[in-house]
Amino acid sequence: MPRGREYIGLAVRAASTGELVAHISDLVIDPGGRVVAFMLQPSKGLLRKERLLPSHAITHISREGAWILHSDVLDEVHEPPQGWRLLAKNDGLCGRRLIDTEGRLIGIVGDVIVSDHPVSVWGFEVSDGIVKDLLDGRPIVDGTGAVMRDGDIVLSHLPHMNLEESGHATLEGSD
Repeated sequence: MPRGREYIGLAVRAASTGELVAHISDLVIDPGGRVVAFMLQPSKGLLRKERLLPSHAITHISREGAWILHSDVLDEVHEPPQGWRLLAKNDGLCGRRLIDTEGRLIGIVGDVIVSDHPVSVWGFEVSDGIVKDLLDGRPIVDGTGAVMRDGDIVLSHLPHMNLEESGHATLEGSD
């Protein structure tokens, strides 16, 4: 399964013309763990301001890129959905603490693991620091039953650190 960061930088093309219209710059993940929107960086224009695109406006997405029906979709204004951005500096999911139900630190969110249909969070890639990440790699934990509590992500389903697919994460609760 792909990591959330693998979507960052993907080309977004208009299916009607094949024209490159933007690149994905971030993912917006709702409290239920679904990727509900993508932040896009337009490929043209003087004011290349980042834009929000609801995930339902994307007709196809893969590791090769994403497709929308036509470039006019980018001109529509969309209300930001409730949720968290993956890479936002102050309130993104990456960089948040992962703790168990007793408050013990598991590690820091390095990335999310996403399932493809629908695009949603399956689990978390855990960072234990640069040196340990380089020496040992980053373990993956199942996100089933995860909740957001006081800015931390609390994991309740931890039979072991590297898990096979068993469900989708939920991020219920609020900061």
